[in-house]
Amino acid sequence: MTERRASASRRILLVDDDDAIRRLVGKLLETSGYTFIGVSHGAEALEKLRESNPDLILLDHVLPDMDGVLLLELIRARSGSRQTPIIYLTGETDIVTKKKAFETGAIDYVTKPFDPIELLARVGTQIRSKDQRDAEARETERPLLVAQQAREDAEQRFRALVENFHCLVCELDSDLLVVYASPNYHDILDYHPADVTGKSWLSFVHPDDRADIEFGLRNMLAVGVSRQTVVRFRNRLNQWRWLDVSGSPLRRGENPVGLLLASRDITQSKETRI
Repeated sequence: MTERRASASRRILLVDDDDAIRRLVGKLLETSGYTFIGVSHGAEALEKLRESNPDLILLDHVLPDMDGVLLLELIRARSGSRQTPIIYLTGETDIVTKKKAFETGAIDYVTKPFDPIELLARVGTQIRSKDQRDAEARETERPLLVAQQAREDAEQRFRALVENFHCLVCELDSDLLVVYASPNYHDILDYHPADVTGKSWLSFVHPDDRADIEFGLRNMLAVGVSRQTVVRFRNRLNQWRWLDVSGSPLRRGENPVGLLLASRDITQSKETRI
């Protein structure tokens, strides 16, 4: 890839109050294929950064409204500009100024008066370094994005399965509070899912069954095993319905953090036997 083609979509922001310098650098960068943005004040630079982030910033040490180090600090304080490469332009030759610029976040410096060829080379080097860092960051993030997408796909499949499932499905946290209830709670027990979410699942269980059921649920959490049981469960009309409940622990790593309960209404068969 040619240098010009590589620079074609790159935007360079120059902050320098010297009109001649801005014209010279602007022509140099545009001739090399870069998009040039030139401003003379620190406040203008911050305004440009609010609009969008450039690929690289050339920052003069002496500005009319603030010194370059202060502007450098303000730029680095912005979350969107923390990784933007900044080349510091200075007529100062003392080590203290350069050291302060590096400590504040400059990645390179060029001493005025500068050689145009050297400046262009430094810009190209920092752009390529930024591209490499960005590529490495994308490679690092890729497995995380794939895993996140897989989780979202699994959740969508789970929701679709639950919403078309004839059983009641609910998720309990480690305190046995309902954190999710399937839509068919309304069809079978006359509860809207929001009526039970956030409440103790045990509060709907018949008082005579509650102690045994609580022991069984907490045992599932402690031991991490599945279990099936039959329980009397109160519907919205305060009638007791018989539910055949299958419970399985939900894990985060090796540790159970909640329970998934799938329940069938077996009231009719129970009453027939009675």
